[in-house]
Amino acid sequence: IAGAEQLVDDLAARTRLLGADVGVYKGRLKELGHAITIATVQAAIKAAPGVLEPVRCLIIDEAHHSPAPGYKKLRERLGARFTVGMTATPFRMDGGFETGLGSAFKATVYEYPIARAVEEGVLAPFEVRRLFTGVTLQEADLQGDAEVERAVNTQARNELVVDRWMADGGGAGCWAFAAGVAHAEALAEVMRSRGLKAKAVHGAKSPKADLEAFNARRLDV
Repeated sequence: IAGAEQLVDDLAARTRLLGADVGVYKGRLKELGHAITIATVQAAIKAAPGVLEPVRCLIIDEAHHSPAPGYKKLRERLGARFTVGMTATPFRMDGGFETGLGSAFKATVYEYPIARAVEEGVLAPFEVRRLFTGVTLQEADLQGDAEVERAVNTQARNELVVDRWMADGGGAGCWAFAAGVAHAEALAEVMRSRGLKAKAVHGAKSPKADLEAFNARRLDV
């Protein structure tokens, strides 16, 4: 189970390279009867009872979403004997593993730290630069993603971030991660005002064309 069609397509292609019998279940494409079915969570949730079952092993990508009601109902309906979750962010602002992922998974069985990934060449080395913007996320009311996005998504802060990034050598071929859809759109607008070709990519619209443009270097950010 993955959260986006692009992830499903990529995972299916990579799994087929191993010689596996793979079907894709998403949107209008419903390939059933295969040893492995790779589905978007949206399509799996909408599937009629009995269509995807029986499931022996359920693997959930971006498993930090697993405690959400839709994921919980899907897990209960599929009734897999084994459920495996994979995520880069197991500890969340909503309380971490014990009160979050702990409701969906019994234990952490494998960890691959970022430092090790860098040492082994899986991830590129990175340099952290701090920029103090005058916004704090330690206030008691900042307990969810929506509150965090409202706190950081201000015109002055977005301009400060973009200008500092450009002063440090930022430019074409970069990704910027935002706190939400509105924040992504606002950052992209500031970048465009600075002469960059920038687009916001998010789940509220199909990102395929923009991703292709970025890969073809028709977009800077």
